[in-house]
Amino acid sequence: MKLPLLFLFIGLTFAAVWTDVQGRKMEATFYKLDGSTVLFQKGNQTVRFPLEKLSKEDQKRIKALTTVESPYEGLPKEGKHFLTKAKLIYPHNFDQPFPKSVSAGKFEVSIIQEDKTQNEYIYETDHFRFISDVKLKKIVVREFAKLFEATFAYMQALPFGFPYPAKESASEGKYRTNLFGTRQAYLESGRGIPEWSGGVYYPSTDQIHLPLTSLGVKKGSTGYFLDRNRD
Repeated sequence: MKLPLLFLFIGLTFAAVWTDVQGRKMEATFYKLDGSTVLFQKGNQTVRFPLEKLSKEDQKRIKALTTVESPYEGLPKEGKHFLTKAKLIYPHNFDQPFPKSVSAGKFEVSIIQEDKTQNEYIYETDHFRFISDVKLKKIVVREFAKLFEATFAYMQALPFGFPYPAKESASEGKYRTNLFGTRQAYLESGRGIPEWSGGVYYPSTDQIHLPLTSLGVKKGSTGYFLDRNRD
């Protein structure tokens, strides 16, 4: 099975419901802002929409998605990391070289909950909280979690100062990742999920939605397993 290291950040899309000034709603994926025109992806079509025709709230959302502000303004410069008011940690690594390689390092997979009646199975690693609607073997979670932890390590090693959640307790500071045993369950798990997508990130709730098939996990006669023969 071959999966790119940065699949989490390249393959994920931003799905949301957008409202215009007349109160009409549209489920679509934000693509980019081209001058005063917003480009959305809806199904297989690209929809162009004037920014000024969106509701004031959605205009703010678009500007927030396309505006980069310095996280260091008004904050102390000393120290390798520091905490912002939004409880995000920004690595102070702008003067570091680009990483040649990264490793997921050593991490443990913890089984937090396995509730068959609610179809909710929760597993955690150092930086991710996986919530699945099907039971998974610990060794399977560990295998695909390597991708997540290695991606996290790579993003933090890049000299761009990418923020990450502050870890104030054992259960906090983790990216919530919702996993689904079937593609249909994935498509029905949130609004505006494109049928062609392999995963969705919701910035408003800071959650990831993924079908297990995107991770190379398949259902077998004795449970779910990692398909190592997948291209």
